[in-house]
Amino acid sequence: MSHRSLDPLPRERVLVNDAAAILGVPPRTVQALAARHEIPAAKVGRRWTFDPAALRAWLGIQEGDYPLDASTRIRHIGDNR
Repeated sequence: MSHRSLDPLPRERVLVNDAAAILGVPPRTVQALAARHEIPAAKVGRRWTFDPAALRAWLGIQEGDYPLDASTRIRHIGDNR
């Protein structure tokens, strides 16, 4: 029996340094945001991995580029609420 991915085109994943470059913040900030589940991320083994498209979409929401429904609460980088 062969194992086939449910997603016919696997998504690209990047590591912390590339995610930091996408978001324009230091790598430690990316790690902290991921650990607090404030950005889209997945931990594979001991490494955080990120979907670049999801990070860009999240950043667009933070910057107000994408409309949100009333039930969505946005956290800004450094927001402790």
